[in-house]
Amino acid sequence: MKVKYFIKSATVLFLLGMMILPTSCKEDEADPGEPYFRIEGEPTGLNTSSTATNQKYTVRSNRPWKVVSQDAEQKWVRSFPDEGEDDGIFTIQVNANSTVFDRMANFAFVVDGQEQPILFRVEQAAALPSLILTPSPLISVLSGGGPVEIAVNSNVEWNYTLSDASWLSNPTVTKSRIAFTAAPNTTGDMRESVLTVTPVEVQYAALETQVTIRQITQRTDDGQPVGFVYFEDNFDWVLEFTKGEYDHIKIINDWINANYPSGGYPTSGYPAVTAQMNTHNLVYEDHPAGYLYEEIIHAQHGYTDINPDKKTVYFTGHYMKFGVTDGQSGLQRTIPNTDAEKMTNVRMTFDATPCITGTGNYDQVLLLVEITGPGSVGVDDGLTKLSAEIDIRQTNRTFPWAFKPCEVVLYGVTSATQVAFKTNKTGADTGTFRYYLDNLKFEKHSVVTP
Repeated sequence: MKVKYFIKSATVLFLLGMMILPTSCKEDEADPGEPYFRIEGEPTGLNTSSTATNQKYTVRSNRPWKVVSQDAEQKWVRSFPDEGEDDGIFTIQVNANSTVFDRMANFAFVVDGQEQPILFRVEQAAALPSLILTPSPLISVLSGGGPVEIAVNSNVEWNYTLSDASWLSNPTVTKSRIAFTAAPNTTGDMRESVLTVTPVEVQYAALETQVTIRQITQRTDDGQPVGFVYFEDNFDWVLEFTKGEYDHIKIINDWINANYPSGGYPTSGYPAVTAQMNTHNLVYEDHPAGYLYEEIIHAQHGYTDINPDKKTVYFTGHYMKFGVTDGQSGLQRTIPNTDAEKMTNVRMTFDATPCITGTGNYDQVLLLVEITGPGSVGVDDGLTKLSAEIDIRQTNRTFPWAFKPCEVVLYGVTSATQVAFKTNKTGADTGTFRYYLDNLKFEKHSVVTP
């Protein structure tokens, strides 16, 4: 009987313990205290320009929270992340505003399921009104006719007119493009039509832009003899600014000859060749007003930097250097002494070499020649505007470091043809694709066939 009594008593105690246990655990949970939510600095909004913006904010809270847009349809601004637990960080991400209108969006903070009474307002300024046509101001069309396209980059509404639409048919118009088909020119004379693009709203009337569409009458050779030199530039004019300094190729070759005349070139320790004259920062102090690179390169010598935002055109020694790490560039120009109405086939030659690093490695550079306007590259078809890749790569640690001669034939070009040389990379590509250029020359290659 005592044994049975003991078993029953133990069972009762165990059951009582199980009943008490959950209550004890619940009482042990940490109490988060009174709810609170604040943003460091106590901002009530964000005012920003038309450019893209990211602004971080730090949250102090002891409850779950959300950042909720009051306009579910808007896509130009958001919070990332848009929710969190306790303390955290969120970023207001604002896209660029390409419109001519200011815009605003409100965000609410929801804390532990309760929307807070104060809204967070994001206000973004409008972009400046713009209307840009490309190409401009002249489009040249071959006598045989064909497609004519004008790119329109604008943030205002616009209309267009043609001064002479008799030979320009099949207009196709989108928000970013105007296109026509030019008829063959059998009139015996050059003809042109002025395209005028005008903003719809009077307040933007000053943005009105015109492009002249000009068609030559036929494929007529300019009459210059084969071998005639239209233009030649050995870039010795660069010496006026460098005084012969920053000659990277000579610096490296002299160092190799002095220290490693029999070969056995090292894998490090090559002289730094970063010193150079960035033409975007250059001021020619001998001129009373000072010359910036635009006057030196463009106005005086006819070249245009194809990627001016990167600021990667340099004077070095008696030649030029292009590119930095993660930034590529090149030059563009017309061909002097060519004719506006008659064509020519031109042999374009130049010397190029890649940059060398402190380890004796050469940048792996492939160049391209591209034209806009009349003509074609490498083949006489009037359509091919881009050359095949021109390989100027060199085997690492081979000396002497020297320029490599390059050649491209341009067919059917006129004074309206723009010729550019550049790498096969875009201005936004990462990596090192630096190169040097010297001895640019354009000479008559052959007679244009009708």
